Amino acid sequence: MKRPIKFRGLRLDNGEWVHGCLYWHLTPQNETYCWINEQKDNIHNLVWLRVMPNTVGQFTGLHDKNGKEIYEGDILQFENNIVYVEFDNTGARFSLYDKIDRSNPTKYNPSWDFHDGMSSHCEIIGNIYENPDL
Repeated sequence: MKRPIKFRGLRLDNGEWVHGCLYWHLTPQNETYCWINEQKDNIHNLVWLRVMPNTVGQFTGLHDKNGKEIYEGDILQFENNIVYVEFDNTGARFSLYDKIDRSNPTKYNPSWDFHDGMSSHCEIIGNIYENPDL
Protein backbone atom coordinates (compact mmCIF):
# COMPACT_ATOMS: atom_id res chain seq x y z
CA MET A 1 0.00 0.00 0.00
CA LYS A 2 1.48 3.34 -1.03
CA ARG A 3 0.49 6.18 1.22
CA PRO A 4 1.69 9.63 2.11
CA ILE A 5 3.89 9.59 5.18
CA LYS A 6 2.57 12.27 7.49
CA PHE A 7 1.88 12.75 11.15
CA ARG A 8 -0.36 14.69 13.48
CA GLY A 9 0.11 15.93 17.02
CA LEU A 10 -1.47 18.33 19.48
CA ARG A 11 0.26 21.71 19.61
CA LEU A 12 2.06 22.43 22.85
CA ASP A 13 0.92 26.06 22.98
CA ASN A 14 -2.81 25.77 22.24
CA GLY A 15 -3.81 22.08 22.01
CA GLU A 16 -4.91 22.23 18.36
CA TRP A 17 -4.09 19.43 15.90
CA VAL A 18 -1.24 19.95 13.44
CA HIS A 19 -0.71 17.71 10.39
CA GLY A 20 2.48 17.33 8.33
CA CYS A 21 6.09 16.13 8.49
CA LEU A 22 7.61 15.20 11.84
CA TYR A 23 10.93 16.22 13.37
CA TRP A 24 11.76 14.32 16.56
CA HIS A 25 14.72 15.25 18.79
CA LEU A 26 16.01 13.50 21.89
CA THR A 27 18.39 15.61 23.98
CA PRO A 28 21.38 14.19 25.89
CA GLN A 29 19.25 14.68 29.02
CA ASN A 30 16.59 12.30 27.55
CA GLU A 31 14.11 15.10 26.90
CA THR A 32 11.96 14.62 23.83
CA TYR A 33 11.04 17.51 21.57
CA CYS A 34 8.73 17.16 18.57
CA TRP A 35 7.80 19.56 15.82
CA ILE A 36 5.43 19.09 12.91
CA ASN A 37 5.59 21.36 9.92
CA GLU A 38 2.40 22.77 8.59
CA GLN A 39 2.97 23.48 4.91
CA LYS A 40 1.00 26.46 3.82
CA ASP A 41 0.93 27.45 0.15
CA ASN A 42 4.37 26.25 -1.01
CA ILE A 43 7.56 24.52 0.08
CA HIS A 44 9.19 27.85 0.94
CA ASN A 45 6.47 28.68 3.44
CA LEU A 46 6.88 25.99 6.12
CA VAL A 47 5.81 26.60 9.69
CA TRP A 48 7.28 24.29 12.35
CA LEU A 49 5.06 23.94 15.40
CA ARG A 50 6.03 22.21 18.63
CA VAL A 51 3.71 19.34 19.58
CA MET A 52 3.24 17.12 22.61
CA PRO A 53 5.32 13.98 21.92
CA ASN A 54 2.79 11.60 23.51
CA THR A 55 0.10 12.71 21.02
CA VAL A 56 2.04 12.09 17.80
CA GLY A 57 0.42 9.56 15.47
CA GLN A 58 1.10 8.47 11.92
CA PHE A 59 -1.43 8.55 9.07
CA THR A 60 -2.53 5.02 8.19
CA GLY A 61 -3.19 5.85 4.54
CA LEU A 62 -6.85 4.96 5.08
CA HIS A 63 -10.04 7.00 5.36
CA ASP A 64 -13.20 6.22 7.31
CA LYS A 65 -16.62 5.91 5.67
CA ASN A 66 -16.97 9.72 5.82
CA GLY A 67 -13.65 10.33 4.05
CA LYS A 68 -11.75 11.44 7.20
CA GLU A 69 -8.07 10.48 7.44
CA ILE A 70 -7.41 7.76 10.02
CA TYR A 71 -4.37 8.21 12.29
CA GLU A 72 -2.80 6.16 15.06
CA GLY A 73 -4.73 6.81 18.25
CA ASP A 74 -8.08 7.29 16.53
CA ILE A 75 -11.05 5.55 18.11
CA LEU A 76 -13.32 3.91 15.57
CA GLN A 77 -16.82 2.54 15.60
CA PHE A 78 -16.26 -0.68 13.64
CA GLU A 79 -19.32 -2.87 13.18
CA ASN A 80 -20.50 -3.43 16.78
CA ASN A 81 -17.11 -2.70 18.33
CA ILE A 82 -15.30 0.34 19.63
CA VAL A 83 -11.63 -0.08 18.69
CA TYR A 84 -8.53 2.08 18.44
CA VAL A 85 -5.75 2.19 15.87
CA GLU A 86 -2.15 1.54 16.87
CA PHE A 87 1.01 0.63 14.99
CA ASP A 88 1.96 -2.96 15.80
CA ASN A 89 5.76 -3.06 15.92
CA THR A 90 5.84 -6.84 15.98
CA GLY A 91 4.13 -7.08 12.62
CA ALA A 92 5.07 -3.69 11.13
CA ARG A 93 1.43 -2.91 10.44
CA PHE A 94 -1.49 -0.89 11.76
CA SER A 95 -3.82 -2.93 13.95
CA LEU A 96 -7.13 -2.44 15.72
CA TYR A 97 -7.34 -3.06 19.45
CA ASP A 98 -10.52 -3.43 21.43
CA LYS A 99 -8.96 -2.65 24.82
CA ILE A 100 -7.14 0.52 25.75
CA ASP A 101 -4.33 0.23 28.26
CA ARG A 102 -1.50 2.47 27.06
CA SER A 103 0.40 1.95 30.32
CA ASN A 104 0.98 -1.68 29.30
CA PRO A 105 0.79 -1.96 25.50
CA THR A 106 1.98 -5.57 25.51
CA LYS A 107 -1.01 -6.63 27.61
CA TYR A 108 -3.39 -6.81 24.67
CA ASN A 109 -2.91 -8.46 21.32
CA PRO A 110 -4.35 -6.79 18.25
CA SER A 111 -7.92 -7.77 17.56
CA TRP A 112 -7.60 -7.23 13.80
CA ASP A 113 -5.01 -6.22 11.23
CA PHE A 114 -6.30 -2.96 9.79
CA HIS A 115 -6.58 -2.86 6.01
CA ASP A 116 -8.29 -0.89 3.26
CA GLY A 117 -11.31 -3.18 3.00
CA MET A 118 -12.22 -2.43 6.60
CA SER A 119 -11.90 1.35 6.55
CA SER A 120 -15.09 1.95 4.55
CA HIS A 121 -17.04 0.17 7.32
CA CYS A 122 -15.78 2.28 10.22
CA GLU A 123 -16.26 5.79 11.51
CA ILE A 124 -13.91 7.93 13.61
CA ILE A 125 -15.67 8.79 16.86
CA GLY A 126 -12.73 10.35 18.69
CA ASN A 127 -9.14 9.67 19.71
CA ILE A 128 -7.37 8.31 22.76
CA TYR A 129 -5.89 11.72 23.64
CA GLU A 130 -9.03 13.85 23.75
CA ASN A 131 -11.59 11.10 24.47
CA PRO A 132 -10.05 8.60 26.92
CA ASP A 133 -13.56 7.83 28.22
CA LEU A 134 -14.51 6.23 24.88
